[in-house]
Amino acid sequence: MFFDILLVLITITLCFVIFYTWNYDYWRKRRIPYETPIFPFGSIKDGLLLRKPLGSIIHELYSKYKDYKYFGIFLGRHPVLFIRDPEIFKMITVKKFNDFRDNTATTSEKSDVLGALNPFILKGERWKISRKHTAPAFTTIKIKQNMYPNMVYVSERLKMYITKNLDNFCNGIKIQSLAQDFASEIFTLCGLSIKTDALFANSKNPFKRIAHETFETETSTGKLRWILMIVDPALSLLLRTTLMPQTAGKYFRKVIKDVRLQRKLNNINANDYLSYLDKLLIDNGDFSEDDLASNIVTLFIDGVETVASTIKLTMTEIVANPRVFKKLREEIDTIMAKYDNKLTYETLRDMTYLDHCISEALRMHPVLMWFMRNCTADSFQFPPYKDGVNRDVKIDKGFSVLLPVYALHHDENLHANPETFYPERFSDEDTKVQSKANYFGFGDGPRICLGMKYGQLVTKIAIWDMVSNFDIVLNDKCKYPIKNVGASFVFVPEDEPLLNFYKRGEICVLYSHQNK
Repeated sequence: MFFDILLVLITITLCFVIFYTWNYDYWRKRRIPYETPIFPFGSIKDGLLLRKPLGSIIHELYSKYKDYKYFGIFLGRHPVLFIRDPEIFKMITVKKFNDFRDNTATTSEKSDVLGALNPFILKGERWKISRKHTAPAFTTIKIKQNMYPNMVYVSERLKMYITKNLDNFCNGIKIQSLAQDFASEIFTLCGLSIKTDALFANSKNPFKRIAHETFETETSTGKLRWILMIVDPALSLLLRTTLMPQTAGKYFRKVIKDVRLQRKLNNINANDYLSYLDKLLIDNGDFSEDDLASNIVTLFIDGVETVASTIKLTMTEIVANPRVFKKLREEIDTIMAKYDNKLTYETLRDMTYLDHCISEALRMHPVLMWFMRNCTADSFQFPPYKDGVNRDVKIDKGFSVLLPVYALHHDENLHANPETFYPERFSDEDTKVQSKANYFGFGDGPRICLGMKYGQLVTKIAIWDMVSNFDIVLNDKCKYPIKNVGASFVFVPEDEPLLNFYKRGEICVLYSHQNK
């Protein structure tokens, strides 16, 4: 009896191994270079064992196969085509978008309907319909008329808050926390017309608690949750992995329900994102209450956590490079004088060096370090994997390609001195064309970040506020250069940067962290 049971277990194990490794000869059959898989991890063993950040592994593979335009890897049991060539990157995201329309990342609609309806997760016709409905809310004129006044109001509160706490902030503050509270107040005003006191009473702010729960990546469970959604979508669905905790979804549904009820009872009209979505719900049969709630949550994810991360990374780089700080402040002072020291929409628009600082920070530290697209055509024929090789490769429908944003941004053949923070690369005549052509900080093509203009504007206002009003230096405990330790595809600094704030003119802004 014991041997019969043992035989059954061995048979089941062998069948599983055969099933799992069935595709491990996929790239060998197509005669292209590939990273040899290790059962059951594929080509990313150290990443799945949480020994090394997955972003670092992707960068190492990019460098290892430097002579090729693309090569094969395996994520678990899945063959994936790793794209190295920026032209093929743009072909996938722009020119041949319809053949690679869907992001690979997946979450279960049964266990997390709000996450599954997120535009980054949505696929096929449902994504197309969602994009058509929501894109008009983020046009320049809509943002300028309905959102910008709220952003300026919160920027005044940010200045007041920092000024009030200068005695403490001169000893260092985690810029992520400050940026998150700032972005949270803007989100609640622009999204729901709710005034929250995230800055002055941040310990009691429920949106901050929800943000922490949603983006928890410190625990092993949190890390694996984010990895699974993009590395193995099938397993993610089987395990019902969620983009956000159920408590967060319930909280947002309750807030939305209460706000809508109050507006109905009191006949209140508001020019915010919820009002726009409410009108979509009334006018369109293909737009549901789940769609409405999911889009509010999406603005929360992109407009709070992602924006806060961008502010943090940009400010840290600006402060760590005194030449840049000085040049940016001079631009700000000059343009503010031109507009009688009024922060109009046009005032910020003219601050082009500030734009370049943000672009350079996202080049060095893209929030999304890499992402994957599914082949949605019956098959797709790629050009030869190397110049001089007369052999194309074809992948089948449903197979994925990996697009390594961070690695492309740090390729010295595309960006000279890629580890140096140099905003001028986006404006110098000799570098700007190539730098802009190989920059994917917000993605590219039809699926480029929908809230890009919103996020850029919130980031610009925050940086304008801090640089124009305060002297800022790196805290002695701040680790620089910034290194990524993110387990999945999101850039996470090794330690949260600490900045010291002082009253403007109190210290020498030419202070250099590197020369300490």
